[in-house]
Amino acid sequence: MLAGLAALVSLVAALIYRNRALALDSILAGKDLLAHWKYAPADKPGEVFIARDGIYLNGQLHMFSRLGARLERASYNEEEKFLSFTYSGPSRGGRYEYIVKVPVPTGQEDEARRVIASFQNAQAGT
Repeated sequence: MLAGLAALVSLVAALIYRNRALALDSILAGKDLLAHWKYAPADKPGEVFIARDGIYLNGQLHMFSRLGARLERASYNEEEKFLSFTYSGPSRGGRYEYIVKVPVPTGQEDEARRVIASFQNAQAGT
């Protein structure tokens, strides 16, 4: 009985991580990519990939459309030069929100506006 439960848990975990691995492969391959920025060596994140269904920043994958996750808000703080993405995922008590802040490299301000407009238009259904 215990072995069966362990096998089931292992199978579910493998499916979840496979799903995330496929999503990361898709982003890195450029599918539905909205922006790809490389930062100066002195900056903390090395590069960021922003796609329609997620962000890969500083070695972390943030998915907006898998396993019950959804994008709640996307905005551009022009004064401090960062994009902010708030997404939520299911938890025991409802939904838990996560915030991802993406620095906008100098010279990429227009592209940052286009990225945010793309997300805002998608949320509005246009």
